[in-house]
Amino acid sequence: MSLTNPKGFKTLYSLIPREKREKLWFFPIRSGKKNPEVPGGTVLKGNLSYRLSYAEALTRLQWGSNVGIYAISGGLMFLDLDVSGKKLLASQGFLDDLESKNTTLKIKTRNGGFQYYFWNEGIFPNQVLKENDVQIGELRTDWYYVVGVGSYVAPDENSIGDDGTYRIIREEPISQFFPFGDYFKKNNEIKKDDVKTFVKKPETKDSISLEIYKQRLEDHGKVRRKMTTTERKYLVLERSL
Repeated sequence: MSLTNPKGFKTLYSLIPREKREKLWFFPIRSGKKNPEVPGGTVLKGNLSYRLSYAEALTRLQWGSNVGIYAISGGLMFLDLDVSGKKLLASQGFLDDLESKNTTLKIKTRNGGFQYYFWNEGIFPNQVLKENDVQIGELRTDWYYVVGVGSYVAPDENSIGDDGTYRIIREEPISQFFPFGDYFKKNNEIKKDDVKTFVKKPETKDSISLEIYKQRLEDHGKVRRKMTTTERKYLVLERSL
C-alpha cells in the first residue's frame, strides 16, 4: 500500500486560486526520497522539460512517488522550520510571534517540523533563520523547493513522532507573509554576498527570462517533458496487464 497521500495534494491544489495556478511549479521527486528524480547534473531552475502539470503530479502521488514544489516570484514561498534531536528548533516565542502575524496553510513534515505556505511577491531572498546563532529553519523564496504535500519520506532519528507523510494540519487560505522581529531580511536590506544559501546554488543563467528560456527549448525541440524512471516503470507495468 502506498504511503503517499494524493487526497492531501488535491486539497492543496483546491486552495490555489485559478488565476495563480499557472505560477505553480511542480517537479518529480524520487519515491521515498527528498531529491529530484532527474539525471545527475540536470539543471532544474526554469527547466520546462521536468515541470509537472497538476494531473501529472497527482498521478505520481497515486503511484507512490513524490512531488516537489519550487518557490518562484508570483507563485509560492515557504517558511520551513526544522527538527533535530527529536525536537523543533524554533522556540515557543518564535512560534507564537509567527502565528500571531500569519494565518496561512500549515504543513507537518516527515519528521514533525512545520512548513508554512505564502504568496511570493519577490520581496524576500532565500535566507537561513537563526535564534541565538542556532539555525532553526529557512525562508525559501527563489528557486528553492519543498517536498510537496502528500509525499512520503521515512522519518529519521530526528523525528518527533510523525509518520513520514507531508500533511496539511491547518487548512487555511494561503496568505501574504508578514515578517516579525529581526529574523527576516528583504532584498533591499541585504547585500547579495551576505546571503548564505542552504543548498547548492542551481547552475543557471539568471540573465534570461523564463519566456526566453522556453523559446530556446522550443527551438531545440525540448519542450516535451522527459519520462522519469517512475513513469517508465509504470508504463511497462500497464503494458504487461
